[in-house]
Amino acid sequence: MAEAAEPLLARLRQGAPHILGHNDVATLSVGALASEIGRSLWANPTGDRLWLALVVMTGSFPEASDVHRLRRSLRASRRDEAMAVLLTSAVRPASADGFGGSAIRIVSDRPVVDVDFCARHGHNSGIQRVVRETLARWAADETKNFELVAWTNRGSAMRELRGDEEARVLEWTSSKRAQASPDSYDDGSVLVVPWNTDVILPEVAREHICSRLATLAQFSGNRVTAVGYDTIPIVSAQDVPYSEANRFAKYLWAVKHMDRVLSISRSAGEEFAGFANALAAQGLVGPQISAIPLPIDTVGADFAAHDDTSALPLVLSVGTQEPRKNQVSLLYAAEQLWREGYAFELMFIGGADAELARDFDNLVDRLKAAGRTVTVHRHATDELLQAAYARARFSAFISLHEGFGLPVGESLAYGTPVLTSNYGSIEEIARDGGCYTVDPRDDEAVLAGLRRMLDDDALIETLLAQLAAREPRTWEDYADELWLAATSEILEKTL
Repeated sequence: MAEAAEPLLARLRQGAPHILGHNDVATLSVGALASEIGRSLWANPTGDRLWLALVVMTGSFPEASDVHRLRRSLRASRRDEAMAVLLTSAVRPASADGFGGSAIRIVSDRPVVDVDFCARHGHNSGIQRVVRETLARWAADETKNFELVAWTNRGSAMRELRGDEEARVLEWTSSKRAQASPDSYDDGSVLVVPWNTDVILPEVAREHICSRLATLAQFSGNRVTAVGYDTIPIVSAQDVPYSEANRFAKYLWAVKHMDRVLSISRSAGEEFAGFANALAAQGLVGPQISAIPLPIDTVGADFAAHDDTSALPLVLSVGTQEPRKNQVSLLYAAEQLWREGYAFELMFIGGADAELARDFDNLVDRLKAAGRTVTVHRHATDELLQAAYARARFSAFISLHEGFGLPVGESLAYGTPVLTSNYGSIEEIARDGGCYTVDPRDDEAVLAGLRRMLDDDALIETLLAQLAAREPRTWEDYADELWLAATSEILEKTL
């Protein structure tokens, strides 16, 4: 019994000063501490103190229902019953999650940054690339002090990272992809409890985390900021699996209680602002929205030295093969031009889900059987990608819906013009030059755009000149602006 009480006593001694407002707790027993905390909460049952008390008592982050239950029970009790109420209210989440024996560490002196997915997984495209590029720069800056965290496997609480996880976030290399082990890090984990600080979410939270994340945002008193990538799983639900739309809806449950969303483009910010405006129907203000666009840097490598042995101009399309990316429309346009006698190579680089890429794969197989010069690389190396950009006449990214459009920015960074979409976040990138835009929903417009990019050398030269004149926006610029916005007490609303 005494051994079982030791973790609880340690947590009580960590949490009591923050709940009670004094540090005279070192000699108090479990009973004395629980009694004093219970009476203090009975007198002043604010959401943040209730939230922290439940974390301390159970070794897990509470659900909103746990906070409401404890407050109601305290209000319905006498002062001398407060300790019993506290202990009773703490039993259910503790037994459900099994982390009553965990140690906690309260963090109040620096932002807490949730990198759960990147810490566990070696995947490195899209969101993961943004997270790693940003966090590596924060870590290299001695003026930026922060705590990286993941979540327990059951999503019951934030926890410290282990060494390999931290390296996977801050020092990612392709070799770390195979070393990821998503579900093996709970035993002996020290839980991290943010208190009166900034909680920053540069990723999209996993579904089973969202209920406790929403409770943290609603009750804990921390200032919670999310990077807003897009609302594609809801706004373009027809192009994603049902499970993804359902997961994202759970994520929005947490977002609506957050303080701010820092979107990666103005278009993405407008999507989140629309969601925030809808919350008035629930009597909620919703998060403050500000746009901090992702960078479009210059790579700076000398690709002119690349040995191009191909006699055919290369059209390069980078990105996952899925309906939303609209590669089937590009294949349609390419097939028409091949039939007209055009000679060029079409290369796709990017991963794919077998189900989502079924139509794309079937069409590629048919074109290959007809002798068309189309290739697909699902597991391309960085060297292959760089060589493809070096050889490409232009890249084509005619997505139907993006939060930003990293492949467009990447192509521009490599000095390669882009055939791309004429609306949304991609048009935001394109308006500064180096891109020829078409309506991606119009197959004939895509066909005309592909034809012109292949035929018109003067257009390519103009796009290259525009591209060279673009003002670069670096990852350092983005990382610094994101840090300032995420840690400022007052954020200037830009949407």
